[in-house]
Amino acid sequence: MASPIAIVGMSCLFPGAPDLDAYWRNILNKVDAVTEPPEAAWDPAVYHDPEFNDEDKTYCKHGGYIGEHARFDPLEHNIPPVAVGGEPDQWLALKLAKDALVDAHMEDLPAEVRERTGVILGKGTYLNGGNAIAIQRGLVIEQTLHVVRRLNPDFTDEQLERLRAEMKAALPPIGPEIVPGLIPNIIVGRIANRLDLMGPSYTVDAACASSLLAVQHAMRHLRDRECDLVIAGGSQVWIPIPVLNVFCQLGALSRRGRIRPFDADADGTLLGEGIGMVVLKRLADAERDGDRIYAVLRGVGVASDGRGTSVMAPRVEGEITALRRAYAEAGVAPGTVGLIEAHATATEVGDATEMDALTSVFGEREGDRPHCAIGTVKSMISHTIPASGVAGLIKCALALHHRVLPPTLNVERPNPALNIERTPFYINTETRPWIHGGDEPRRAGINSFGFGGINAHAILEEHPSQTGDHLPPPDSELCVLEAGSAEDLADAAERLAGRVAGSGLELADVARTLAGRVGRREDALRLAIVAESLDDLIAKLRKAAERLRKPGTRRIKGAAGIYYTSQALGREGRVVLLFPGEGSQYPNMLADLCLRFPEVRAAFDGFDRVYGDEPRATVFSDWIFPRPAFSEAERRAAEARLMDMDVAVAAVLAGNQAMHSLLRRLGVRYDACVGHSSGEYSAAYAAGALRVNDDVQRARFSDGLYRTYKDAVDSGRLPRAVLLAVAAERDRVEAVAREAGGELMVGMDNCPHQVVLTGEPDVAERARAILDREGIIYEKLPYDRAVHTPRFAAFSAALRQVFAGLDVGPPETDLYTSTTGDRYPDDPEAIRDLLAEHWTRPVEFRRTIERLYEEGARVFVECGPRGNLTAFVEDILRGRPFLAVPANLPRRSGITQIHHMLAQLVVHHVEVDLGALFADRPGREIDLDGEAGREGDERRRVEVELSHRWPMLRLSDEAVERVRAAAPSHPASVSTPYGGEIQTQVVAARAPSHPASAVTPYSGEIQTQDDGVATAAAVGAAVADELDEALAAHFRTMERFLAAEAEIMQAYLAPDVGQIHAMLGTVVESTPETLVCRRLLDPAEDLYLDDHRLGDALAVMPLTMSLALAAEAAVALVGGGVFTGLRDVRAHRWIAVEDEPPVLEVRARRLDDEDGLSRVRVELAVLDPSGRPPAAGPEVEATVLVGDGYPPPPPPLEVDAAQPSRFAPSDLYRDVMFHGRRWQGVAAIGGTGAEGVRAAMSVLPVGNFLASGEIPSFVLDPVVLDAAGQLVGFWTAEHLERGRIVFPFKLQALDVYRAPLPPGTAVTGAARVRLVSDQLTRSDIDVLDDRGGVWMRLTGWEDKRFDLPRELDALVHAGRRDPMSSPWPAPVRALTRSGTRVECRRLRADLGADAALWTRVWAQRVLTPTERAELERRPLATTRRLEALAARTAAKEAVRQVLRRDHGRDVELLDIEITADGNGRPIVGGVAVADLSEPPVVSMAHAGGIAVALAAPGGDVGVDIEPLDRRHEGLAGAAFQAGELELIASAAGPDRDEWTLRCFCAKEALAKALGTGLLRSPRELVVAAVDPAAGTVTLTLGSDLAALRPDLADSPIVVHTVRDEGLIASTTVAEKGGPPR
Repeated sequence: MASPIAIVGMSCLFPGAPDLDAYWRNILNKVDAVTEPPEAAWDPAVYHDPEFNDEDKTYCKHGGYIGEHARFDPLEHNIPPVAVGGEPDQWLALKLAKDALVDAHMEDLPAEVRERTGVILGKGTYLNGGNAIAIQRGLVIEQTLHVVRRLNPDFTDEQLERLRAEMKAALPPIGPEIVPGLIPNIIVGRIANRLDLMGPSYTVDAACASSLLAVQHAMRHLRDRECDLVIAGGSQVWIPIPVLNVFCQLGALSRRGRIRPFDADADGTLLGEGIGMVVLKRLADAERDGDRIYAVLRGVGVASDGRGTSVMAPRVEGEITALRRAYAEAGVAPGTVGLIEAHATATEVGDATEMDALTSVFGEREGDRPHCAIGTVKSMISHTIPASGVAGLIKCALALHHRVLPPTLNVERPNPALNIERTPFYINTETRPWIHGGDEPRRAGINSFGFGGINAHAILEEHPSQTGDHLPPPDSELCVLEAGSAEDLADAAERLAGRVAGSGLELADVARTLAGRVGRREDALRLAIVAESLDDLIAKLRKAAERLRKPGTRRIKGAAGIYYTSQALGREGRVVLLFPGEGSQYPNMLADLCLRFPEVRAAFDGFDRVYGDEPRATVFSDWIFPRPAFSEAERRAAEARLMDMDVAVAAVLAGNQAMHSLLRRLGVRYDACVGHSSGEYSAAYAAGALRVNDDVQRARFSDGLYRTYKDAVDSGRLPRAVLLAVAAERDRVEAVAREAGGELMVGMDNCPHQVVLTGEPDVAERARAILDREGIIYEKLPYDRAVHTPRFAAFSAALRQVFAGLDVGPPETDLYTSTTGDRYPDDPEAIRDLLAEHWTRPVEFRRTIERLYEEGARVFVECGPRGNLTAFVEDILRGRPFLAVPANLPRRSGITQIHHMLAQLVVHHVEVDLGALFADRPGREIDLDGEAGREGDERRRVEVELSHRWPMLRLSDEAVERVRAAAPSHPASVSTPYGGEIQTQVVAARAPSHPASAVTPYSGEIQTQDDGVATAAAVGAAVADELDEALAAHFRTMERFLAAEAEIMQAYLAPDVGQIHAMLGTVVESTPETLVCRRLLDPAEDLYLDDHRLGDALAVMPLTMSLALAAEAAVALVGGGVFTGLRDVRAHRWIAVEDEPPVLEVRARRLDDEDGLSRVRVELAVLDPSGRPPAAGPEVEATVLVGDGYPPPPPPLEVDAAQPSRFAPSDLYRDVMFHGRRWQGVAAIGGTGAEGVRAAMSVLPVGNFLASGEIPSFVLDPVVLDAAGQLVGFWTAEHLERGRIVFPFKLQALDVYRAPLPPGTAVTGAARVRLVSDQLTRSDIDVLDDRGGVWMRLTGWEDKRFDLPRELDALVHAGRRDPMSSPWPAPVRALTRSGTRVECRRLRADLGADAALWTRVWAQRVLTPTERAELERRPLATTRRLEALAARTAAKEAVRQVLRRDHGRDVELLDIEITADGNGRPIVGGVAVADLSEPPVVSMAHAGGIAVALAAPGGDVGVDIEPLDRRHEGLAGAAFQAGELELIASAAGPDRDEWTLRCFCAKEALAKALGTGLLRSPRELVVAAVDPAAGTVTLTLGSDLAALRPDLADSPIVVHTVRDEGLIASTTVAEKGGPPR
């Protein structure tokens, strides 16, 4: 076995990646860097021929281009800027070599090392820029002059010399900077020269295998001890046009412009540019010197193909030989490799040959599951030929270093011809943690097979060391400030915002520096911010400062990531770790944390190691981090397996242990542990009672659990049951169980609103009927085992034997059990009994949390996946001071949720170690106390943009004029068929290599250019010596005639500008490639919008109508054909009609045809008032497919929808959907299931869509398509309690298999629906025609799910007039007792995360245009704007109640308009009260997410509310005089703080009733009396107010106050009370 070689440094420049950090970030984030050529590369107008009629060009222009990243700083290398030019790879290679040494921390090598450092690069010897310039200057120009002389005999020598000079001036000179480019080896010579390296330096050309051969040579120099250090790699900066042409000649380039390795639709490779380098050193030397080691090279095998069928065709025997030589040299078995970086050029023969070779060496698959990931970075950057091997090597080195399996792009359906299911390989298309429990280290293999028959395979191995170098930055950082007071904290926040604004600092460095300052003050208040960027941090700092300066701010907490509290619960309260049980596991849980924290990944490694010997044809991590699935069946099988008991419990324990390891790293201090269900084991382990601290103990424990579960399943002794999670109190749930009869038991008491019933299926069905009857919400859980009931006794007894063999002892940390709600005993046997018996007894989680709270627990941290237990604790302890926070939430990235968790813990003074977040991460602490300014390297930089444009021999306009001026002035003049003359003068010409032929009127042929039209230049070149001038002139005339005919035909086929289309509107632009139409979207004409209004208010164009318009535009542009489908549909925003009809622009653009189909990209955008498209891009976009006929239909989807629906046909659009009659395409729900729904549908007429009466003739029926999408909405209403409202926004594909059907045709819809997340569903839907065949298929139809409080259902359903607010009698009870007729209504202003969506609908439903405009003008934050909208709604509904009660009127809210007078007092107007001499009066208030309003027939009314916790010192001083405070204190006694707030609230209410507002200060109203028993505050008017209201100046005024549901409310009708003054 050869000695191993360490990779100690790396650098690269690849498409989309200027450096190593960007390269790795792009790989992990699945960035496709393939583009069309930038201007700096080559000109497609010259070289691109998509039809490949000209075989000297290229049919493919896509590739991987380095573009703007080709830059070089000469001063950094002590090179004068004027010396930089010529070949860019010379300079880029020098830069990359130095970057690699810097990465290896070897930028200052001692002389004795430099003397023994070599440089070996793989580099192709293809034609490059320097070669091309030399050829053009020396050969092409002279040949061109020869042709010109033949075509123009009258040219003199002087004139030809002028042309020669002009052409040479257009090219770079052959100078010192060009000459090195003609010598390939100069690229390494320059590196050795500038870096003073004296080892061997040379290049290797082995085509695509070049860089791996360079690495092999480097390893030999190191093993022979000729070198101590070698820089090796590969370079390909140019994409030579001749090479592109050769690949096109071979048919090797993708005509679709996309590289799809191993995919069934692969049609060739793409070429790219790039450089990569690695610094290599003997492993023993690297370990001795303490170098950072990315990975270890174990061997490189190289072989040629020998005698094959063709020198350009791959041969499997050559590839096999290279592989076997590599593994022989490395001394390792192929089966120990877990990742293959394939050559994978996406050519049919190449991919198949490579897979055959790999399978021959690795063997066929053993068992059901593959074990080795395969992929290629070519799918992201294309094929960089000599640099491709090092691109894969760097990728694999980083994958091993970070223990991650990187993804491959563009594989949607593996090529069945590869028979990959018989191999040990699987195509990895996602970024996944590399979990590994084997005895051998992780290993990867890299293939690099060059055309010409040279093959190389390299083997890499992980090194035990691991750092965070080059990891992508996390998507957030945690920044913490502390100070002695809220004011000081606000000052600190503003200072920091000013310091970092415009500074150029890194967010990570700011967070790292702040983390080091936390804990300097014991009594500090803390502000914690989770920020995604420096700008985000600045905005949140300023927002926090504003909040902190507001009197009474005691807590800031929200999803945005700003946290603060004035009452730190962690100082005195105990901290409890909560460990979840089954149900918390989910696929890919904690995956991103595995990448960032080795402790997390190591926990899963350990479980794989424990289960490694199990004959299950898989490893444990297969189910937690499932391999990418290419079918729905595979995905469902993986998810289902994760729910099986043997896997589920182990998955939960692994997740809990991984999170516990992370919390320990982060220094989270805790005082007690408690587990839920199987989480008890995790809690016992964390508390030190279950002592399975090494691999032997863990193996014994895990193996015992697994075998117990497996034996129970295999023997049929695992009792089955149905589990129902019921949203009700335990007493009520137990009553349901008793009524249902049979064995139906409480298995879990989780919280006040969730109790789990467990029982036999028949009993459970009876219980479900009772729950439905009582209107109690419930959910059937995805488990079928009678856990936590006496029926699990046999299983529990078997499990007791497992614990008998384990080391168990008294807990080292307080340990509570959810079985009894008490502490665990200290006796080991009693502990073992509890650990086994808890499966037979209910989970008393609610009781346990109450007990912990009684004993001082205040902070609860959920230590495991998902966050279920946190929700339980919040429900249990609601209304009491506590903090419950999950360490993980599926809807957030793992690291961001850790940041949110730590933020809340640190502000509550729970002990944590924030510095652990930055361990093993590069970065620095910075000066945050100095002046603001730009940070960074002040060294002068002179970056030169290196030209790597393919050199073109062009003449400028000025040069052309000079040549023409010198040419003979005898142009031919010929008549055209259109009259007039054309001037012709032939200068130069080149005929195509395979010219087309056109028949002439003379029964001969003339040679034509690519478009089939003969050109004068081509004819002149061919016949100048044979034909006289008259015949040549005739051909020139024919050229003009044929070109004109082509233009006429194209114009005939294209829509005319100004033409009006019923649905598309007016054509404003029409070319063969583009069609643009504009149309006013007006409900007065577009009647179909009336039936698609949310809540009878906001008219929204259905997405399916947008798609129908896209189809119309595409067919019009193509000029006919059959609409066959859509691809890549994206709806970015609603197309909504509010006050003014918008102008809709439909823009269609032809793409390259594909598979015989015309492809058209269509964008729909609402133009802004100036007539421009929105800066944010189109509202809707899609690719439309147009063909010659319909494809054959596939078999219908299999949909599980056997259960009857609970919705009758009459309920569908009354209770579920908001659609009006034109869109009510679903007739009845035929059946539903856990993941499916089937419905009877009907084709509806569209003759009533337009007021003009014109009947649209759609090529795509939007109503049927919308009905198909509605199936998802009906399914969510049937099965979900939350997220029931869905709106489509994405569609992967629509395929149509027959023409539209006539109205009245009965069709069927069938949908398979999958919940992707809390916010997303993804569905596949069939529309079946009247014969049962597939008419349309929607694949990947995605809907966003929305939540809306039940009281706001009117915002969705048309015709609903249910009030949104509710009566609130408490504040006006005293007023109504005194005979005052006052209506008081309250409404919670809470739309949750969906506020942006529904606020527009709400405003349209409730506010008049004048009111909406006034609300928009007010500078309110989003939450305050929503509160103001809720207050206006409550006020209007209160007015409506007054009108109904006093006048018998039932009015619409839009008929009531509330405006304000000059003092801000609300005035009721609108048509509903226009005839009333005295309209009702109103007053409104809102605070803390609650809005309230009063309405009365007349008089003065006022209301105000304040949250009860709004108590702070500043309020008293600002609002009251000293005498008032003494009076309040005397009257209220111990409730002084509350009554101070009541009195302030009373002043606000009276000020509103007076209609003046508080002129200068609340002190304008004076507290005259406080009566706590009556709940009243008596106020008198100050002098200024008394002058304004003399009618109230002489008497005190009574204000009624009440405390209700956490609020103080004050109401008044400005009634006089008490003796006159």
